[in-house]
Amino acid sequence: MRIIAVSTAELDSPKKALSEIQAGIEAGGGLARYSVGIASCVLEFVDTGLFGYFADNLKFPLVGVTTTTTATRGRTESFQFSLLVLTSDEKRFGVALSAPLGAPEGTPEESALEKRLRLESLCHQARRQAAEGLAGEASYGIAFLPSIKGVSDENLAKALFGKRKLPIFGCLPVDNTQTKRQREPQVLFEGEAYQDRVALLINAGGKAAFFFSDIFKDNIARQKAIVTKAEGNVAYQINDAPVLDYFQTLGMVEKNILISLNSNPLILHARGVGGYIPRVAQAVVPGGGVLFNGEIFEGATVSLGLMEPETVIASTEELCARLKETPGAKGALLFGCLSRQLNLGVYERREIEVVDRELLEESWPWLFAYGGGEMCPFQNDAGETQNAFYNLTAVALAFLE
Repeated sequence: MRIIAVSTAELDSPKKALSEIQAGIEAGGGLARYSVGIASCVLEFVDTGLFGYFADNLKFPLVGVTTTTTATRGRTESFQFSLLVLTSDEKRFGVALSAPLGAPEGTPEESALEKRLRLESLCHQARRQAAEGLAGEASYGIAFLPSIKGVSDENLAKALFGKRKLPIFGCLPVDNTQTKRQREPQVLFEGEAYQDRVALLINAGGKAAFFFSDIFKDNIARQKAIVTKAEGNVAYQINDAPVLDYFQTLGMVEKNILISLNSNPLILHARGVGGYIPRVAQAVVPGGGVLFNGEIFEGATVSLGLMEPETVIASTEELCARLKETPGAKGALLFGCLSRQLNLGVYERREIEVVDRELLEESWPWLFAYGGGEMCPFQNDAGETQNAFYNLTAVALAFLE
């Protein structure tokens, strides 16, 4: 398998943009018999029809996400289309798009169990379809998930992971025009853009290494508390007091509105990746509870996470160092949480510039993009590969063969 990274910032001329991509592919050694492309771009490339134009003319499948910022080596423009091409003489790549994940109109309200089983079934169908006819057993998947109303991002990721041990890497899309219109992140597949479907790529016979940045390793407040009442993704009480009172004592509530949500996530001390799980508070709900981006467990010990620009950059440098130390690396795919970019404030391009600087001397191609939640396998205490969903981190996949 060979890997080629290309990009273009040309929005005005479809032919010129396509020519730039095609020239980059040829410069990277050209295409083998079978190819697939992992794409990331700002929404303008979707709105103008350029993504569809690329898909029609490149003649190999494209899967990916919209983003706020994306980059390849030496190309970090604000408005950019980036593409990581995997190409091989063997049929190692399969792609699939799930059916719509929202509940069909007119159906009775689903129970939590019914919803979970329906989503698992739809995701399983996509996984099976992507793996059909490949030259070998599936080695790992690269997936792009939408945000579905009434379903937490983490629960949708779990539905995709299923019971099989197939490692799955990927992210959710984000939108670079959030201040201009309603948020419209899109999953990209075969020239079209979707807000209600999973796009999946499966690689058969390949090897990969997976990494995540442990941003809160040394940045968790010492003061701990106990979740005493919670249901699903909503916490109602911490230390037997209303959850808003807890955040009030931390200076994170103004006029009944939560503030500093991305910089100060709630940290659940639990078995898993790094021994903790970060949870971002999203909204105050009726009844005085606080909605989080993932499940909150009654009885869990919690602390406040401390996320600052310098810790973001330090964790990115560490992630790149681990990539550079990986024996046999042939290329890399990196996703960073949008919250990291927002945390950098006016220096929002610092992280992407650090990636470009740190990986500049590597001979292999790479692609970086921001997402709205990350998936990356890790090794558990038993030494087994386990899938996990993250927030506020950066993750990387190193292609080994």
